[in-house]
Amino acid sequence: MTPFELVEPQTLGEALALLDGGATDTRPASGCTALMLMMKATVLKPARLVSLRLLAPAMSAIELRGAELHVGALATLAALERSALVARELPVLARTLESLANVRVRNQATRGAHLPHADPHMDLPPLLTALGASVVIADRHAERVIAVEQLITGYMETS
Repeated sequence: MTPFELVEPQTLGEALALLDGGATDTRPASGCTALMLMMKATVLKPARLVSLRLLAPAMSAIELRGAELHVGALATLAALERSALVARELPVLARTLESLANVRVRNQATRGAHLPHADPHMDLPPLLTALGASVVIADRHAERVIAVEQLITGYMETS
């Protein structure tokens, strides 16, 4: 694996500033399950990882807002799987998560990192597309909401 710098911002604003500009040698890091595999296989060779670990408490909420289920980007797949709210509001999602990857991966992998890899072998993107799910995408200047079906544009490519 190629050596890299690890940066741990204290706030979302700091993280977005570090990631701003779309530099291909800088990547966000949350659960790191897929990221580390891609780095070990030298598919990705980032010079810098921006750890989102310190932001997890503020970005892991799973809550109902009106009729919509909102899931923080840093909520783990295991937290979604075990959530009584998810089981009640979206039982198909809870059932899907029971068999996704393995327990160790689900305990580490985050919802937010799962989607941007656009790996066609992942189970959640097709399910979330069928459910009409959307994601919030942000940089340090603005944010936008995009449907999951518009997020993934090709093999391991996103909009």
